[in-house]
Formats: sequence, structure tokens, C-alpha cells
Amino acid sequence: MARKSSKKNAGVPVGVDAGRTPIAIDHRPAALAASVAAAVAAEPLAEPAVSLSTAPALSNAPVDQDAQPVPAPSEESKPARSAPRLVAVQQDSDEAEDGEILDETRDPDSPIRILLMCNYDPYNAATVCDHINSFYKYSKHEIYVFSNIGDLMPEFTFDPFDVVIVHYSLFIAIDAYFPPSVRSRLAAFGGVKVLFIQDEYRFVNQTIDALNFCGIDIVFTCVPEAEIPKVYPPHKLPKTRFINVLTGYVPDSLKLFKARPLAERPTMVGYRGRVYPAWHGAAGREKHEIGRRFLADAKKYDIKCDIAWSEESRLYGIHWVNFLRSCWATLAVESGASVFDFDGTIAAATETFTGVLGLSGKQSRKVKRLLHRHKPFNQEPHDREIYEQLRQLFFAHKEGLIDLAQLSPRVFEAATLRTMLIMYEGSYSGAFKPWRHYAPLKKDHSNMAQIVELLRDPIECAKIITHCYSEVCENELYSSARFIASFDRIISDAVAEDHRSEVREFTKEEFYKWRMFYYVPFVYSLDPLGHKRLPRHPVRLAKALFKPGPNDLTLKEFFMRYVRRHA
Repeated sequence: MARKSSKKNAGVPVGVDAGRTPIAIDHRPAALAASVAAAVAAEPLAEPAVSLSTAPALSNAPVDQDAQPVPAPSEESKPARSAPRLVAVQQDSDEAEDGEILDETRDPDSPIRILLMCNYDPYNAATVCDHINSFYKYSKHEIYVFSNIGDLMPEFTFDPFDVVIVHYSLFIAIDAYFPPSVRSRLAAFGGVKVLFIQDEYRFVNQTIDALNFCGIDIVFTCVPEAEIPKVYPPHKLPKTRFINVLTGYVPDSLKLFKARPLAERPTMVGYRGRVYPAWHGAAGREKHEIGRRFLADAKKYDIKCDIAWSEESRLYGIHWVNFLRSCWATLAVESGASVFDFDGTIAAATETFTGVLGLSGKQSRKVKRLLHRHKPFNQEPHDREIYEQLRQLFFAHKEGLIDLAQLSPRVFEAATLRTMLIMYEGSYSGAFKPWRHYAPLKKDHSNMAQIVELLRDPIECAKIITHCYSEVCENELYSSARFIASFDRIISDAVAEDHRSEVREFTKEEFYKWRMFYYVPFVYSLDPLGHKRLPRHPVRLAKALFKPGPNDLTLKEFFMRYVRRHA
């Protein structure tokens, strides 16, 4: 069985078309053009029976906020893995006599087959694909990456797998990502079921119902251990095991970038934030408030900044990397939200109220100027004051009940690229120490002068950057390899207590005929804005990137040579 050799070859995944011809494609234009000059097919491959188009990005996918909770099944309805079978076979060889009972179950020492269900979109936030890549790259088990949003094809089956993982790039409780039909098929699967979940402050009750319905065995959660029972009450999920993990780990590929001298960096402080809905509370508000206030203060000290928080200013791929490398320092806050919306009523009420009053959009400024004339908006129409009154109306009684403060993956990205961190005071999952690994900025910005003094001292900046990189980024505790090794042990123990799949022979070529997987090991080097998205159909992909030549391979020959090399 072909295993992980594809991991050792940059950018070339394994796939099979509907005509059962194995193919392997590096979908990056530069890599394709440099690797081989392949011609348009003289013998075109058969059209796949299923669409190979990439699903929409996670942030753009529709979310049904009014989705009904999934009913939990009774204990009697939950599936169980059937016992291993002994099959009677007739053989003419000398190794077995006619009618001998032979064990046709799988070798217990064979690799554990793991299906990883996810939304793999290299053109979106690189940290998501980097997290998925870590399973494919480091796991000792056999990982099958299945990028899909929405319904599954009728031909698809979970039967060959010992474990099914639902990645956090999918929302298991939201029909737009994980429809009821998929949840039902997952519930019927008798192997070990695992969920990785983030952004756990929303859809809480729907998530609990989905966990019960699907029979999820293990949940890797970002909620701190002390807070897990508050979010996932044990009496509601008595058979589910919860394990606390970080939101992300140090990206190995960013270590390939050399440290850029401070003198060559044109920007003193850079930041890209995002405006979150008001109901996320103070923790959500900090993500853009730190940028607003720092930018206003920096003008007093003549500090050159590149700070923005609009969606249009967001950066991805190589643009994000280049931006961080061009800055002496970047801003950061703890990830998460300070309000947990268990049943969706807080989000619905807040967003309805602000939508009706036009507190966002083109009419926002005009409406805000008028609001101070009417109760309860009886003060000057400043954004902070409107937020405070929204808070008092809808979620003040819910804020701060559960501590979800955690380390953001973007902090690791900046630290790995040797950009100094200026962060609000916080715990940061215990990984970063103030004044050694980062410059602590008080939330009222009262120590701004101290931060500016530090920025004007390149020696002190270099010390903090060096300590941060050597003691955090080079610490094995925060590496993806260490995380996956721990994950592998947990899965091995869980599968040992259960029966393995009865499907003896199963290959990646057989699996990837249902859905192509384009493995991109260096997602941080992609240029999402530099070219149009490439077609996902293998024949159209080749036609888009190659021109024919007199001595070139045919398309089918090109595919066959690559699959023999990388499959």
C-alpha cells in the first residue's frame, strides 16, 4: 500500500480520476512550469464522474444562524463496530487445504486509517491549511484528507476507515458545512470519531446536540481545562472525552525565511485587525481597539505605522509574510470572545437591533449622529458609547462568565518571522512572558511612552525578538510534530479499545477517485492575488498551465510518471 512518500515531495498530492487513472499534480504555477514541460493531452483523460471544484472559503460560506438543533439519538440507536470476521475460502494452493477457515481480517499492526474531513483552501488563512498539513506530514498513521463542504456523494463510504476526524474548518452543527445527511452517515459509522473545534463561543447548544447525535468520542477543544465543564456539561456528554489544545502551532515553513535586519524594515509597527460583532464582548472589541488607539497615540510620538482593521486590508499568503517581515513590531491580543452565546439569542438580538438602526454600513455615521437624541442612546454618538449601551441592553449579564482567552496562531507567525510582539497584557496560554518574549501594552495604553522608548532602542528590540524566537519558536512543546505525536498516541489508544475496519485492502489511489486533494506544503508562499484561481479539474488544469511542444509527454504519460514517483 502506498503511504506517505507523497509527503516528502513538495506540493504533489495523490489523486485518481473517475477512469481509474492515478494522477498527481503540483498546482502551483511556478512549480509546474519549472518541473516539466508537459503537452496538452494527445489522449485526453476521461471526465471525472464527480465535480473536483474546490469548495468556497470558510469565511465566505453561508451560515444558517437559525439552524435547528440536531436531536440526540437514543443509546439503542447508536452504532457499534461489528466483531472481526473469519471467512471460509476455497484455495487450491499448498498453503491451505480446501475448506480451511482463514482469518481475512486486517493485520492488527497495519497503519490506522484516518479520514480527515476539512475545508482545505490554500487561498484563505494559511494557518488553517498548515494545521491540516501537520497531520498529513507528521502522523505515523495513514491520513486521507477529504476536503468537502456540504453533502457527500452517494458512492462515498466511511467503511474503510478506523477513525474519522472532523476538522475545525468545518462546523459540525451548521447545515451549510455539515448537512443532516452527513451527520446521519457519520452517526452510523462504528469507528472512533474525533472533532477539532474552535470559535466555541457560538452555536454551543447546537454543537452539543451534534456531538451526541454523531456519537463523537474525542473532542480537541481550545477551551481551557478548568472551563470545559461550563461549556460542555458532563451530564450532557458523559461518553465524550475533551482534550485541551492550542489554536495553532509554530509553522515550520516560516523558519525558512531569514531574519530581516531592522534597518531594512520600513515600518515601525504594523497590524491587521478585524471588527467583530458587538456581542463578542470586550475580547472581540480588543482586536480592533488596540489598532485604533495605538495609531492615534503613535502620531504624537512620530512613529511610522501601517495599521488597519477593515476586511479589505486583510492579507494572506506571501503578502502576509512580507508585511510582517517589513515591520519592526506588530500588535496582538488574546484570541477568543468574552461572551458565550449558548442558544443564539444574544447574537440574534444584537445583530437585529444594530441592523434595524443602521449601525453598520453606509448610513452608519448619519444614524449615529441622530441616536444621541433618543433614549437609551442619550450621549454623544461615539462608537465606544454605542457599544457600551448595546452591552447593557443585551449581554452584560453574560460577559466574563467563561474564560476563553487563548493564544492566536498569528502570534506564532510573527514570532517565527522575527517580528517583535507588542501585546495587551495576558496569559497567552502560558507560552509568552512579558518583557522577555513580548512588550506588554496596558489595555488603557497608559504605558505607551515606555513602549515607544523600547521601539527606539534596536538593541533591546533585538533581545526580545531573539528570546522569543529561541525560547518559544524553537521550543518543541509548541511544534506541530510534538502535537501530532501526542495526537497519534491518543488515537492509537482509542482504536486499540475498538475493532478495526474490516476492509483489508484500501489504497489512496482508490480513495482519491472520489475527491482530488491538492497538497500545498508551503501555503505561506502562495500569492492569492497574483493570479486567478486555478481550475481543479486535472485536464483543465494542465491545459491552463502547459503549451504543447514537439517532444513533450502526453498528458496521460505526464500523470503516470508523476504518480509512480510520488504515489
